[in-house]
Amino acid sequence: MTLAIYTILSYLFQIYSYMMIAWILMSWIPNLRYSQFGRFLGKFVDPYFSIFRRFIPR
Repeated sequence: MTLAIYTILSYLFQIYSYMMIAWILMSWIPNLRYSQFGRFLGKFVDPYFSIFRRFIPR
């Protein structure tokens, strides 16, 4: 049972990591973040990145 939970959590963290990498790569291409996919992705990764935006200047 615990192995199954660990496996599911591991996959979820891996998917979230890929989403963050995609969001970072999208910042290199103009206006890609403002596409429908970019806004969808931003809803998930922006709350995590907003923590670091307080400390790191733009």
